[in-house]
Amino acid sequence: MKLDGDRTFAADVSFPENVGSNSTVTVTFELTIDGEVPEGRSIGVSTGIQDIAHPVFCTTADFGGLPFCEDGETYSDTFEVPAEKPFSYEYIVFDYDFGGGVETFAGDTQTFNEDDTVSATYEPGGPGNTVKIVEAVGVLEKPEATSYQYGTHAITDEAGTDYALQSNLVDLDEYVEERGAVNGALVSGFEDGQVEGGPPLMDVYTVEFELAVEGEPPTDATFFGYLGYEPAPFQLVDPDGDGVYTGNTPPTWCPPGTRNRP
Repeated sequence: MKLDGDRTFAADVSFPENVGSNSTVTVTFELTIDGEVPEGRSIGVSTGIQDIAHPVFCTTADFGGLPFCEDGETYSDTFEVPAEKPFSYEYIVFDYDFGGGVETFAGDTQTFNEDDTVSATYEPGGPGNTVKIVEAVGVLEKPEATSYQYGTHAITDEAGTDYALQSNLVDLDEYVEERGAVNGALVSGFEDGQVEGGPPLMDVYTVEFELAVEGEPPTDATFFGYLGYEPAPFQLVDPDGDGVYTGNTPPTWCPPGTRNRP
C-alpha cells in the first residue's frame, strides 16, 4: 500500500553517516504488526534527517489520512535514500501526546540499491524493543562549561542521576533554576554518556508544571500554565483531588502530515 501525499515523521536521532548525495535510489520499507498497538501511537521510519519526508505506516491516534494499525496487517511505503553510500535508518514508535519517540524496534546501516525492500515486525513490548521514555525531577541548570561537551542544560534527578539535556521542542532557558519534571528520551549513542564520566543525554519533549492549591478553590475555578513562547495557556488538572495541579507543556512538533494542534 502506498500512502497518498508526503508524510513527515521527525525524530531527534543523529546518524552522522547520512550526508548529502547527488543521486538517490527508491527503497520500499515494510512494517508488519504482531499484536495490539497502544492507543495514540504512530509507527514510521526515521533517519535523523529533518527536512525530508519519511515513511509513516499507520497510527492508533486521530491523524487523518493514515491507516489504523491492525494486528496481523502489513503496511509499506517508498522512500528516496542516497545511493552508493551507507545509510542509517530506524523504525520508531511515536506518541504525539508525549511529544516524541517512545520506542524503537529495528534499524541498520547499509548501502541500498534501486528497488530494495526493508522489512520489520513490530511486537508491542517485544524483547528486542528499546524503550526511550525518561523522566527526571529536579532543578534545571545551565552549566557554563562541562567536561563532556554535549547538551545545553543539565538536571540531577531526585535519585541522584545526572542528565545532560537538549531540546528542539521546549525552550529550556525558561526553566533555569526552577524545580520541575522533564520528560523525554535518551539520545541514541549517549545513553551512558559520550565520554567516560559523562551523563546520559536526554532529548526533552515536555516540562511539567506543578501548582499546590491551599484551601478550597472557588467553584468552577480553572488553573493554567503559560510560557511566553506558547500560543495559548495549557490547563493544569488535579485528577486525584490532592490539591496539586499539574500539566505538561504541549509538544510543538507536528506529527505525520500537516495538522494544527487544537
